[in-house]
Amino acid sequence: MSNYPKFQIPGVVAANGEYTIPPLTPTEAGTGRLSVQEGWGQVNAVPIEQGGIPPHKDDFNGILLLISQFAVWFQQGGIMNYSALLDYEVGNEVMQNGTKYRCLQPNGPHSTAVAPGTNRAV
Repeated sequence: MSNYPKFQIPGVVAANGEYTIPPLTPTEAGTGRLSVQEGWGQVNAVPIEQGGIPPHKDDFNGILLLISQFAVWFQQGGIMNYSALLDYEVGNEVMQNGTKYRCLQPNGPHSTAVAPGTNRAV
C-alpha cells in the first residue's frame, strides 16, 4: 500500500479570510492567544466558566494559513530558498538565485554557515 496522500490541499486555507499570524513568543501573542513557542497556553484548557479563554478563530486560521502555504508549495514541487537563519542537514535542497543546491555538510547558524554559490559547497 502506498503512503502517497489520498487528498491534496486545493488551495491555501483562509487566504481570503480573517487570520492572525502567530508571533514567536507568548508575550507577543498576549493572554489566551496562539504563539509559535507555546501554542495555546494553559488558560485555553480551562473551562470558560472557570476563567478560561477559548482559542481565537483568527489564530486557527493563521496557523492553518501558514501550514497550508507550505503544503501547497511542496505539493506543487516547490523548493525553499536558502536562509542563513536555518540549520540544514546533509541532503537538504535549497534554491539560491535560481540555482538548486544540495547540502553536503551541516550548514547554518549552529555550524559554519556558507551561502550556496560561494567558495565552498553546502
